[in-house]
Amino acid sequence: MFVCYVLVHNLIIFTGIEVSRGNLLVNIMTLLVGSVVFIVFSNISFIMAENKGYSKIVHTSSLFIFFILVGIGFLQTTNQLLGVFSFIDKITGAITENVYTARVQLLSGEPSWATMHMLTFGFLFIGFYTKTKRKIFLVITIAISVIFFFSLSFYGYTVLFLSFFIFLIVSKKVKPVYIITFIVGAILIIALLPIIINSLGIDNYSSGRFLKLNNIHSIEDLLYIDGSFFVRIVFPIIGVLNFTDSPLFGVGGGQSFINLKEFITLYFDKGLIYPEVYNNVYINPEVFTPRNLFAKILGEEGLIGFLLYIFFLVRIYIKAKHNSTELFAFSLVLSIMMNFDSYMTIDIWLLLGMINGGYFSAKKE
Repeated sequence: MFVCYVLVHNLIIFTGIEVSRGNLLVNIMTLLVGSVVFIVFSNISFIMAENKGYSKIVHTSSLFIFFILVGIGFLQTTNQLLGVFSFIDKITGAITENVYTARVQLLSGEPSWATMHMLTFGFLFIGFYTKTKRKIFLVITIAISVIFFFSLSFYGYTVLFLSFFIFLIVSKKVKPVYIITFIVGAILIIALLPIIINSLGIDNYSSGRFLKLNNIHSIEDLLYIDGSFFVRIVFPIIGVLNFTDSPLFGVGGGQSFINLKEFITLYFDKGLIYPEVYNNVYINPEVFTPRNLFAKILGEEGLIGFLLYIFFLVRIYIKAKHNSTELFAFSLVLSIMMNFDSYMTIDIWLLLGMINGGYFSAKKE
């Protein structure tokens, strides 16, 4: 229902005068692609649950792919921490256009995307291990966890801890091991990472963020740590403000930029010191996105579209709530949605599809 509503709503807005038709078309196409991915992985998950032979094929294919990705991730991590294996940047550059020197990005165009993929596939391999008890899945999971930990991605850690927090809220029974895992993980990142950064003398974008956190004394300080922090906090608010401007139907798919200049100059003008904010407001506003899928849907599709999407998520939650593995997958999806805003975020549809297909709730292989 949500997809049908967005298609009809966006096609009606397409006939308007002051709209970005290019953004509307991109919005429609990305949603259609995401929907197809959801259907495909729902069917894959269902077949895996029913057919052990098919399940083994998927497992073997996943292992082959991640042996390569883990190897690349190990080289990037070592390069970031110790300044060796710098040749990995050339390998990364041969596959993706954007290369972030001395940062962990796997084969993604953005380090933040890489951490999201590590969380998604790290979870999948834990699920595979739980289902099959094959130790190779546990080994891959540990390897991904180590790379993720040393990625120094504040953004990735935020998504992970938010996932745990949501999981603790939606779980019917909160086992002590869940709380212990949450606390231990927080201690490792908050206490151990600064020691590692200082002892190894790591000086790059990621490590600099942790050092800046020592100077935080208020919410305003947090808001103005750097441009990336500002964007992640303020841009979702712009999406919500778009909703207040057009609450029932929203401003239309991909049209979040319409009131951007007004809202930024009125409420957050200090952020114009950051190039990523200034460029979005004055240079190329049509590329603006709210950085939060909930804020995007609320502002662009209005209350009707937002409620339809929540209804879809509630249906998925009903399927997941009796299985802790699926429930954590659902929590991870919500966390990713709060930090990414594209319908093309494949990780979201993959996890939702795996829940919908019932693979993790089926009997162990």
